[in-house]
Amino acid sequence: MEITKFQGSEVAYHIRHDLRELPNEKSYGNESINPDLTKNNYSLIDRGKTAAEVNQYRKELEKEIFHYKRKNLVHACECVIQCPSDCPQEQKKAFFQESYSYFVSTLPMGEKCVFVAQVHTDEKHYAPDGSMISKDHLHIMYVPGVPDTKHAGYKFKLCADQLTKKAKLRELHPGLQRHLDDCGIKATVYRKKTGDGKAIALSVGQLKELTARTGIKLDHSLSIAELSQIITSNILKEKQLKDFQKMLQEKEAELSSALSDLSAANQQLLAVEEKKDAAVSASKEKIQGLDNDLKKTRDENRILKEKLADMQASYEAKENELSEAKAKISDLERKQEKSLDTGWGSQSGWGDSQTQNLSIEEEKIW
Repeated sequence: MEITKFQGSEVAYHIRHDLRELPNEKSYGNESINPDLTKNNYSLIDRGKTAAEVNQYRKELEKEIFHYKRKNLVHACECVIQCPSDCPQEQKKAFFQESYSYFVSTLPMGEKCVFVAQVHTDEKHYAPDGSMISKDHLHIMYVPGVPDTKHAGYKFKLCADQLTKKAKLRELHPGLQRHLDDCGIKATVYRKKTGDGKAIALSVGQLKELTARTGIKLDHSLSIAELSQIITSNILKEKQLKDFQKMLQEKEAELSSALSDLSAANQQLLAVEEKKDAAVSASKEKIQGLDNDLKKTRDENRILKEKLADMQASYEAKENELSEAKAKISDLERKQEKSLDTGWGSQSGWGDSQTQNLSIEEEKIW
């Protein structure tokens, strides 16, 4: 829980911030705000639809309250109540409603002096490890009116100091815790102090920054004992981190060696693959040469077969001619013999001449 005081010139700006009402093309100064989640924000009261209407409600209320005309006069206060991490999701709305009811019960003017009661669910903070830390919270802005017994015509006067005294603020957390316990809401907003009771007060902004830097989810101020425990735990975690980093370096060295071995094995495999490819290529070339030789031999055999066929045909033709010549010779011999038998052979020289001519003819045929 954190309470802030605002002078007159600051009030309108913070109303616009709480209502997420920004001028066109303007962005939130808070980088933790996710505009896509703003639609989930909601208000516990209705003082107007716009920041201007809400601020006008505040101004009209101030007319009923006595206040001095000082430049540094506090015109409004704001209380921010964060939903603790141990609050169940289904009790969040009840937590904010009961926290609002309790806080209003501590104000002398009651709910009338409250002009903003806005629940923000659109601010998401992230720890160093990347995990999201939800910090839903309630903004309660109110006019710090207290009973006025001095000025006629006024029941209340502006006096923020009277509402923010340390004694009053010390009672807020334990009082809110008792109220939540009575309502059955399981949320821790106050713990009894241990040790010497001394505590380190932290603002909401400081708690957010501490969470963002360390990842430790905090929603309350720290006691000395708690801080000591966190520091001790952090030292232990740092030692564990160093040990882990050392182990990681060793594993990286082993991985690097394994990668080197794998690279050498890959090189050997590539060399074997290259040799295999070269052998396959040479075999293919040899097979291609044998195929070419076989084709050439087949062509030569075909030509030889054709020549042999031609020679066979020529031989057969010669044999036919020889047979015919032999037949002619046989026929002539028969005729000659017949001629001799009939006495023709005694004619002068015919028989010898005829026989010589036939011998010459027979030589030509052969």
